[in-house]
Amino acid sequence: MSKDRIIKAGWRCKVPNEHVEIAPGIIQIKLTLGKFTLIDSADWGLVSRFRWCTYKARRTFYAIACAPCEDGTRWPLKLHRLLVGATKGQEPDHVDGDGLNNRRSNLELGTKRSNQQNQKNRAVKKSSEYPGVCWHKRANKWLSSIKVNKTRYSLGLYATEKEAYSVYEKAASAAESGVFVPPVKNCTSKSRGVYFWAIGNVWRGQIQHNKRRIYLGGFDTEQEAIDAVLKARQSICYAATA
Repeated sequence: MSKDRIIKAGWRCKVPNEHVEIAPGIIQIKLTLGKFTLIDSADWGLVSRFRWCTYKARRTFYAIACAPCEDGTRWPLKLHRLLVGATKGQEPDHVDGDGLNNRRSNLELGTKRSNQQNQKNRAVKKSSEYPGVCWHKRANKWLSSIKVNKTRYSLGLYATEKEAYSVYEKAASAAESGVFVPPVKNCTSKSRGVYFWAIGNVWRGQIQHNKRRIYLGGFDTEQEAIDAVLKARQSICYAATA
């Protein structure tokens, strides 16, 4: 903070935030918008000087206060900057990516560049806490997969994370016993526009119309996919002759 932004010495808010010690050495402070922030109990004396509220920057929530300065102005003060004593050019980073976890063990003092790099590194971490499971963004489901003999096999898509992990566990057990059978890979049908999608464990149907590929959906059997393709083609032919 620059010289003209010095917080008034000895200033303290009249009513500090509601707080409770949820564990030895850990205090939970109630903020606005139904949010809470965590600090070390040893920091309560410093933190209680200000009235804290919730501030959202992009997808992350932070604790912020309006601090009175010696020049009579008020300055937005972020809790994590106060705790580490950050100066101009320094950017505190939350190790776990949670802007409301302001315990000393979760704060690191760095630069804006290192902070941005840490955010990128956290973004590419696995989306699931379970091994062999990740979120398939396009399918909007959980993808289960396993690596056996340096080859990764897809075990299918599932509605819940635990269901995907259950399938992975069975495959891992089979691999350890030496009886793992690789799942069927993607393959095409004799019928044009129909193929088997191994990841989703379904047969897919699609047609080409006006230089555009039209996806017809996934089906349990090859014949259902074939019927859907034939029906779509007949519909297009009928519309063209009508």
